[in-house]
Amino acid sequence: GKLIHDIKVENKIQPLKATKKIGRNDRCPCGSGLKFKKCCIGKGVY
Repeated sequence: GKLIHDIKVENKIQPLKATKKIGRNDRCPCGSGLKFKKCCIGKGVY
């Protein structure tokens, strides 16, 4: 059987940056409508 701790680790949500790489010229995922390079690229959020 599995331990409860192991099940919790498996169900963790992956951060956005681990699932898709954002291009510099793509729209910023924050929703501002600006390109990523002109918006949140230096903030280290994504």
